[in-house]
Amino acid sequence: MKLLLILLVLVFSGCDHYDEEKLVQEHKPSTPMFEYNLMIVVSDEHQISKINNSVVSEFEQMDLKRVMTTSYVWDDQNKSYTKVFDIDEYPTYLLFGHEGVVLQTSDLTEVRRYLN
Repeated sequence: MKLLLILLVLVFSGCDHYDEEKLVQEHKPSTPMFEYNLMIVVSDEHQISKINNSVVSEFEQMDLKRVMTTSYVWDDQNKSYTKVFDIDEYPTYLLFGHEGVVLQTSDLTEVRRYLN
């Protein structure tokens, strides 16, 4: 029984967990026409409805022409944004450029200042 438990732990811990390099590559802008992708890391999908109005309001004041995509993400079985990017506050805004993460903040006004 102990052997079975140890085996299960090893199998589940060996699942395709994303590391920082994989996540950065996945979220970098895929075309030179755009400079950034913005990921909004939330605690879970329920937080999106709580913050969406303030995010949209702030976006209206930003120059988003250089941003390819903006999307909400949260930890799931394969991707642990919280662990990989050492996130301890939600929402956290990750701005990805062609070279990787160029800004990580929990303050949306910092994103606006960076983009404007």
